[in-house]
Amino acid sequence: MYLSENDIRVLFESMAKLTQQACLFCFTSLEPPQSDKNNMRRLLSFYLKAVGEPLNFTLGSQDMSSFLASVNAELISISDTNKMVDEFIKQPLNQLLHHGEYVVLSKLKD
Repeated sequence: MYLSENDIRVLFESMAKLTQQACLFCFTSLEPPQSDKNNMRRLLSFYLKAVGEPLNFTLGSQDMSSFLASVNAELISISDTNKMVDEFIKQPLNQLLHHGEYVVLSKLKD
């Protein structure tokens, strides 16, 4: 989210050249601010701007597979807030959680 789309593409290209083999790559991404999957639209944008961390690239999770294919990678899994809570938190939660950032596990193709 802090890199431009072009920088992200260069990063994937560089990793493929450096590894010269299939490898796993894990990273986070952010749903676009206007997405229904992002509940911190204005607050998060305001905070990040205030601390000097502007959002340079966001991507809807439904578009991640096609983006990865365009950089010669494939999607293995996506974990959003709900999926992580279901998997890792066993007791009921009584607070609002941030929704919008998600973890991606991908595989760079060889």
